[in-house]
Amino acid sequence: MWCNRYFVIIILFKITIMDAKRIISLSLSSRSESPPIGSAKDVRRRLQSNHPHTQKIYQGYGAYYVDIYVGSPPQRQTVLVDTGSENTGIPCSDCVDCGHDHTDPSFNQILSDSFQYLQCSECHMGRCDVNDNTCKVRSEYAEQSAWEGKEIQDNVYLGASDTGKFDEHNRFHAKLFCMESVGGAFREQLANGIMGLGATKGSFWRQMYDQGFIESKQFSICLDQHPISRSMVGRLTLGGVDERLGHTASTMNYMDFSDLSGYYEVKIRQVHLTHKHGHPTTGTFRGRNIMEGVTKNETITIDADERMMNQGGVIIDSGTTGTLLTPEMKGAFDEAWEIITGKPFPVEPIQISPKDLQNWPTVVLQMRGSSKTKKSLENNPPFPNFDGTTTNIFDDKFPEDVVVALPPSHYMLLDLDTQKYIPTIKFDGAHGEGRYVRRMPSINQNFPPQLTN
Repeated sequence: MWCNRYFVIIILFKITIMDAKRIISLSLSSRSESPPIGSAKDVRRRLQSNHPHTQKIYQGYGAYYVDIYVGSPPQRQTVLVDTGSENTGIPCSDCVDCGHDHTDPSFNQILSDSFQYLQCSECHMGRCDVNDNTCKVRSEYAEQSAWEGKEIQDNVYLGASDTGKFDEHNRFHAKLFCMESVGGAFREQLANGIMGLGATKGSFWRQMYDQGFIESKQFSICLDQHPISRSMVGRLTLGGVDERLGHTASTMNYMDFSDLSGYYEVKIRQVHLTHKHGHPTTGTFRGRNIMEGVTKNETITIDADERMMNQGGVIIDSGTTGTLLTPEMKGAFDEAWEIITGKPFPVEPIQISPKDLQNWPTVVLQMRGSSKTKKSLENNPPFPNFDGTTTNIFDDKFPEDVVVALPPSHYMLLDLDTQKYIPTIKFDGAHGEGRYVRRMPSINQNFPPQLTN
């Protein structure tokens, strides 16, 4: 799934939810004293402007975030873009020990005329607290980060004009959470809160769809090369694909996925290591394709069973700063790694020069492509590269597959304090039983941000 100068994730699906597997559900009902959300009149108004809504994406400490404006009058809050969770939460003014280095102050609910706590009769997110008739919620993440809060509803605007004015057509009435306490990475992260984009009915994009704010059950994430400072690194488009970004359906490679667990689960067909030096190691940026000129016969294939590699599920997660593979793969991975480097893949931080690191293998993930791509390849010539040349098919047997390459600069992160490189490819079943976890341990603020394809 590629577009001009960007890495793009396109999500298009019908929701299928099994209640037994849901972590937390999100209420879409309105308070009885409020105007009915999703009424025919409201939906008609939304459908007059339900084109895709594109947001700027910024780079945080190993994560991506966007701006939203909450309340009446609107207050800016920055939220992590997280396809691996369903909850959207922001710290409110009474949040205890919620950090001091975020982009914006905590949301002051007292100043919002449209703010409301949900009552026990409306709880769908967590347990009812009869003491104050509110809905208590706790959200936990794989690396022990967590936050607690209360379910609320308020107006959310997806952006302001250059003059600072807010368009009512960019507003919808959202159910989200007031964080009252946080733990772990949430204290130190640059963004205030988190935006859940998971495959569940209560996620941020699904609320927009249910209210007629967007017409399609789609969203796309397009990422460009990141800067070190706060600047735009890409776009989040809710409700489809923004063709102004230079990509169309004809230039996409697709992967089928399952959403039964609430995650975007895909399948790894094979994992390879490049064993020829001199291949590009800087990523797929600004017209350069990291796989340009690299063919399958120039790689070593990890001798691992496909079922083993996908045990427990493999998910695409925009909120994760690393790659977690099943522990059963470690032995086969090390065997192939030693053929190229003479040593097993490191599990602890190591001291190595940047020049020597460039000679390490590129890790190539070959993901099962969709029949949609296969049919397109049968009827059309191969997709063009950024420079107009024909795409090199990595695997002739499976030309529809999506190939994702991780060069050394993307799977090894430099800690400026210790001058050691930390591996971000992990073989650890403790977090999620072999799946990509929702969030790896946060990166130290001194680390240079890294964009992983």
